Amino acid sequence: MANSSIIIFSKNVAIDKGYKNVVNYNSSQMLAFLRSQAHFVAEMNNYSFIREGKRAIRTSLPFSQAQIVNYIAFRNDDYSSKWYFAFVDKVNFISPACTEIEFTIDEWSTWFDQFEQKPCYVIREHVNNDSFGANTIDEGLSVSQVIASEEVIEDESLYNDFYVACITNWNPSSKTGFSGVCAYTKQVFGGEVHLFNLDEDGLYNLEHYIYIVNSQAHIGDLHYMFIIPRILVPANNYTTETATEGEVGATYKVVKYDSTDAYKSVNKFYNISKKTSGYSVKNNKCYCYPYNYLLVTNGAGSNNIYRYEDFESSSSTADFQLQLALAVGVSGRLVPLNYKGVSYNNEESLELGKYPTCSWSSDVYTNWLTQQAVNFSQKFLGTEISHDIAQIGGSITNLLPSQIAGALGNFSSQQLLPQIQGGQATADVNYASNSQGFRIFKMRAKPEIMSQIDDYFSRFGYKILRIKTPNMTGRQNWNYVEIGEGEIWIEGEIPAESKEIINEIARKGVTIWHDMNNVGNFNLNNPIV
Repeated sequence: MANSSIIIFSKNVAIDKGYKNVVNYNSSQMLAFLRSQAHFVAEMNNYSFIREGKRAIRTSLPFSQAQIVNYIAFRNDDYSSKWYFAFVDKVNFISPACTEIEFTIDEWSTWFDQFEQKPCYVIREHVNNDSFGANTIDEGLSVSQVIASEEVIEDESLYNDFYVACITNWNPSSKTGFSGVCAYTKQVFGGEVHLFNLDEDGLYNLEHYIYIVNSQAHIGDLHYMFIIPRILVPANNYTTETATEGEVGATYKVVKYDSTDAYKSVNKFYNISKKTSGYSVKNNKCYCYPYNYLLVTNGAGSNNIYRYEDFESSSSTADFQLQLALAVGVSGRLVPLNYKGVSYNNEESLELGKYPTCSWSSDVYTNWLTQQAVNFSQKFLGTEISHDIAQIGGSITNLLPSQIAGALGNFSSQQLLPQIQGGQATADVNYASNSQGFRIFKMRAKPEIMSQIDDYFSRFGYKILRIKTPNMTGRQNWNYVEIGEGEIWIEGEIPAESKEIINEIARKGVTIWHDMNNVGNFNLNNPIV
């Protein structure tokens, strides 16, 4: 044994021989740590290797001192000047002058200086770009309970003020008939549109209007009577007229048709902040679907989910346009803007529930068809929603690391949408109860569930599922890396058996700490550096 042979005995070294926690220390850093005051026990050069089929060293270190040793480093220049690092398995008393130390080589730390990284298939890791919307791969985590953190939109203009609209070919004020077509909001009518305020005075005028039209023998020219929101026809788009018959008078509005108004679109814009209130998280993926999203309902049995991250990334808001057109029952939809790369994503718009069509005997079938229009599309949509829920709440695959997978995997299937089995004929009751129109809610996982998910991401990073060089560094305190089965991440001038052990460590998932003194302390913040 050469005089330069050295063995260092250390205590309270937190890394484990199961390799759940390792450090990215080179040999010099490891030696400095083992010799630090808090961990150093002894250093000597009088030791000998046991050659009897087990890894053990016999040394003159007293048994009383050796009992607290849990890690060693040694070098024997007769064979190599390289330092080897090892976990202490057992300390055996041989004699007052001899103690036997059984050990297992720490393959990770021993060969760390020789690591040569290569790209491989990465399952999970801590990303170095956690900007909002940058990481959206499905984690397979069920969100069993969601709540509305706030209701951001409830547009009173759709249910607070109304007109009763009549389509007719007779104007009782001028006592003239109308034959032809007229257009408003790009809708073509075979008659004029007359409006009455939906209040006591307005209904009084409507009653007189019908009396006058009937007295003038033109009740057959009154074709439709239906409810519309006042927002559809602003003041500059109508004229006010009065019809009289004897002592009976009726005042009403006549919608204007001319070249400037014929193709006017009635719309409103909503801009909703993507930042969800109510709690703070460490990982921005928690602000994405299915942990945070917008739920939009039309109050007539139809709901859509919109994902914050699918709106334009450079905007801090999720933007929608309300589009309305004058029609029997009213035609309307809420259109997401700059959603999934589409400026006006009409394919993922949500239809407005129909407004009531008033009882009128001139065309019973048309009235019935208009009243039921909301139901036909909803029945099909109900099937789609049921399918979506089945897809969302599918079985959780066993892709999550450690025992955390079991805890999170036991969440019941998520209920992100209300249970919708088909449409309901709710136009009349929505109108009567002042709930007609769209309502937009910011939905999020309940705080205790969000806390579990946030802690999971902090501990194990995000799902990656692509070929790249794993991020061994990039976070302040630790980086988690998990590569695919059979993948090779570490190459270099390393013995084949040791190399296989090191790559198997990463296949099972490993937490790489950047400060030995912090190993295992997951209460620390771990920002990108």
